Amino acid sequence: NFNTVGGGVDYMFKDRIGASASAAHTDFINRNDYSLGGKLNIFKTPTTSLDFNAGWKKFETPFIKSSWEPSTSFSFSKFF
Repeated sequence: NFNTVGGGVDYMFKDRIGASASAAHTDFINRNDYSLGGKLNIFKTPTTSLDFNAGWKKFETPFIKSSWEPSTSFSFSKFF
């Protein structure tokens, strides 16, 4: 069974700056994933959005535990 269960929360203030936290668990490999992050909207129109994302993520298994690793990305969305 490769099912993963988890949840998270997102908060955006005035569609400009936000924060998120999430956790997930996969029974098959007994793995837990965690992430914390922030989001900054750089550009937004009614049909387009460009965001910068930064945060930290980690995972744990019975045999391996990672440390908190930084992560960054840009996301582009187009709405039709």
